Amino acid sequence: QVQKTKRTQKPTVVTETGEFSHGGSQVKAMRANIFATWLIETYGREELSMNAGVLDIAGGKGKLSIELSLQGKIQSTIVDPLVRKHGEKLDPREAKRIRKAQAPHPALLPKEFNQTAFLADHERTIINSSILVGLHPDECTEDILDVA
Repeated sequence: QVQKTKRTQKPTVVTETGEFSHGGSQVKAMRANIFATWLIETYGREELSMNAGVLDIAGGKGKLSIELSLQGKIQSTIVDPLVRKHGEKLDPREAKRIRKAQAPHPALLPKEFNQTAFLADHERTIINSSILVGLHPDECTEDILDVA
């Protein structure tokens, strides 16, 4: 059961026993939307749009970048070494939503993010980004903090 808590007004999942859960696919699908909203409310569209925009580290299928594009018309670059379902392109349905909204299409940089090789090869990309973000960066969390 998905509920909005009174304190945060953000969706949470409460199990039948009343315990908190990270949720199923419905709530997980909302993570990028919630994080994009928070980024825009916290930093502002203008700040996030500066220079080359947001560097979305370990961005996977690009859900966060898609939300930033749709919600705030913010340019972003997805950094992720894995070729996702549609290779070097976004899911065609998501790309269509972005075109229809006349929003910027996220760029894809299929590289592993780390403070050694990536920093050496893509220093200008980092310098030109308004912010480095990672929705669920796993192994590169420390690298994001060190590079920032």
